[in-house]
Amino acid sequence: MKGRVAVLKAYGGEFELREYPVPEVEAGAILVRLSRAGVCGSDLHIWRGEMKEIYGASPQDLTFGHEMCGRVDKLGAGVTTDSMGQPLREGDRVTYLYFFPCGRCPVCLHDEMGSCPRKARPNRVAGTPPYFNNAYGEYYYLRPGHFVFKIPDEISDDIATPTNCALSQVLYGLRRAGLRAGHAVVIQGAGGLGINAVAVARDMGADKIIVIDRLPERLELARAFGADHTLSATELPTADRRVEAVKELTGGFGADVVADLVGYPEVIPEGLRMLRGAAATSRWAASRPATSSATTPPPSSAATRGSWPPPTTPRGPSSSRSLSFGATSRDFPSSGSSPTCFPSSASPKASSRRTGCSARARRTRRSRARPSRCEPQRPWNWGRRFSAKALTPSW
Repeated sequence: MKGRVAVLKAYGGEFELREYPVPEVEAGAILVRLSRAGVCGSDLHIWRGEMKEIYGASPQDLTFGHEMCGRVDKLGAGVTTDSMGQPLREGDRVTYLYFFPCGRCPVCLHDEMGSCPRKARPNRVAGTPPYFNNAYGEYYYLRPGHFVFKIPDEISDDIATPTNCALSQVLYGLRRAGLRAGHAVVIQGAGGLGINAVAVARDMGADKIIVIDRLPERLELARAFGADHTLSATELPTADRRVEAVKELTGGFGADVVADLVGYPEVIPEGLRMLRGAAATSRWAASRPATSSATTPPPSSAATRGSWPPPTTPRGPSSSRSLSFGATSRDFPSSGSSPTCFPSSASPKASSRRTGCSARARRTRRSRARPSRCEPQRPWNWGRRFSAKALTPSW
């Protein structure tokens, strides 16, 4: 039996579909037949050739993608349950982590598996056994030592697909930053991560959510997802003015938590100035090279939590909480956030043209994304009702 994998031969180019033999499933492993794959912001960076320092001057038959879900095609010997102890059978829908921490080093034992120095990640070069190593293919080979979660019936594939990425990251990051009911939080950046952070912060009981971005459509979406105040970085062009605006909105004291979801080092000193004393800032956006040498110190006793590379990379418990969030959270606006899904049978030409169109919340992240060829958006929601009950016990 063979399956197909989408292979990128040139940055910014089209994908080529190649066939590879479907591997036999070893003990402790799972073969998943994929039903959905998402396009993350990092996937856009890879496709555009903006991460050449990692992937080389040319893609070298690159395969990638990490947001996905599917059905169990084959279970390896000894696999009878998912990572939460739920019975697992062939045909069950699942989502899972796309990296494999050792689980034994001091970092893992401190509940920071995303930062495990020994963690493994599947090879991204096409033709490397077991061949199905990333999201853009018909199968995914989940090696032994995985974290896998059965998807509840009430959660659609559209909702489950990104739970192992942005949603897991913000659930874990805001918890690590110490966000609690009644807190004021500033979210720097309203892209895919930022919009998820708004929804999660609201669910966690934040009293005041302030979002900063340059794009009006992002700020509009942030308000629809629960932001109390939005600040335009275009209308407030200097850090001093943005800090002053945050102080005014928080009674002169500053925010309890500031989350950097932009990924530019320049915003870090600015975020620190927005904090009240002894508050915390959390970062979980991919950093780009600094263009300034700003070294503004944080307020007295302020704590910086989180980094990139993470501990805020999605982990087992965070992925489980993501599914709980999707099943129990209130309905969020469908317009502007619904994913467009492309079946695995889509032609490589169509797939490459539509790259960057998986979700409008992500699509607005960069002006160079290509929305014009997107299919019509299908309404969906995050779940049936708004409640933090499913998340609270594990915090």
